[in-house]
Formats: sequence, C-alpha cells, structure tokens
Amino acid sequence: MNVGALFSGGKDSAFAVHWARLQGWDIRCLLTMKSQRDDSYMFHTPNIDFVHEQAASLGIPCLIHETLGEKEHELGDLRVLLTEAKEKFDLQGVVVGAIASEYQRMRVNTVCHDLGLKVFSPLWHKNPEEYLHAVTSAGYSFLLTHVAAEGLGLEFLGKQIDQSSVAWFIEHCKKHKIHPAGEGGEYESFVTNGPLFRDHLTIAEAERQWDGIRGTLAIRKIVHDK
Repeated sequence: MNVGALFSGGKDSAFAVHWARLQGWDIRCLLTMKSQRDDSYMFHTPNIDFVHEQAASLGIPCLIHETLGEKEHELGDLRVLLTEAKEKFDLQGVVVGAIASEYQRMRVNTVCHDLGLKVFSPLWHKNPEEYLHAVTSAGYSFLLTHVAAEGLGLEFLGKQIDQSSVAWFIEHCKKHKIHPAGEGGEYESFVTNGPLFRDHLTIAEAERQWDGIRGTLAIRKIVHDK
C-alpha cells in the first residue's frame, strides 16, 4: 500500500512511520504542516523547520505546507497538502501518530475521507507507559524540546529519553501527574535516532527559551553523524 505519514518530527509521528514500515507498506512521503501560530489547535510547532533533516536521514521525501494556524481554517490547508501528496505520490492512505486527541483525529479523518484516503492510527489509545517502553525498546531516542507542566523545568529542555532513561522518566511523570506521552501538552519531542534513520542527528546548536513556567529548546543547527 502507498501511504503518506503526517510528520512533526516528534516521537509519535516517527513511531507511526515505524509501524507502517513493519506492515511492509511503501511510505511514499512525509507530510508536514508548518503553523505560524505557536498555539496551533491541530499541529505540532516546535522546531518544525528541522523535519527536513529527519526526512533526509529516513530517506523519505517530505512535503511541507504552511498554515496561518487559525482554528478550523487549518483543515483547508491540510486538505491542500493531502491533495498534492495524493496526486504526486499516488497515495492510498495516510498514517497518523494520534494517541488521545479526538479533536485532531476526527478532523484528519474527515479530510482524508473526503479525498478518498484511508486513515491508519496505530497508536490510538495505547497505554502510555507501555507505549513509551515500546518506542525506546525499538531503538528510538528523542529530546524534550518543549515543556509546559509543573515538574518539567528548564533542566528538562534537551533531555534525551531512550531505553536507559525511559523508566525513570515515566516514574517522574507519574509522580507529577503528567501524561507520560505528553498528551496533555506537557511536553513536545524531537526524534534524533531510530532503526529507520540512516545516521544519528546531533543538536550542534540550540537555545533554551524559558519564561519561568514553560520553555522551548530552539534548535539552530543539526549535524548528521554516521
């Protein structure tokens, strides 16, 4: 089956790509929405400009479409992206990394249904603790690039979560009543390594931005380590 994958650069979209590859499907392209609003209702925003680095490491073409990030109008922009991808890559379906957001899942499903595209949500309602163990056990590692919850302070920006640290991270989240997969918006992630990556991505330059409550690791430069 020819599929595209909605891709933000975070752990969920990367693991959805991993799942699709395990099905033996042909992942023809990655599909990225770049919102001009940091508080987009639909789309991940931190470090979205660097998804092309991940796409290069994965060896998969990436289509990026900009949106003003206005509520509901985002869906029209998504429709434009999916229409282009369907025609260019002969897509039959779209893989999404949704875990718990009914708002996002139903809107993506609606647009895809209108375009005659099947939707696959392999992570939907997965147990978050088991899910994080599955992600890291498969060989993926990711950095926390945005935090917005009590218990996730400045020191967590840029923290790597992998198989060696995931158990500690889950316990920390439980202690502070944080959704382990970040589905409450408590954190965002950026994948730097995994079994489908041709090389390891290293953050060579980054800036921590902190307002006293929440913060973002703004990536400035990435290098590819073979």
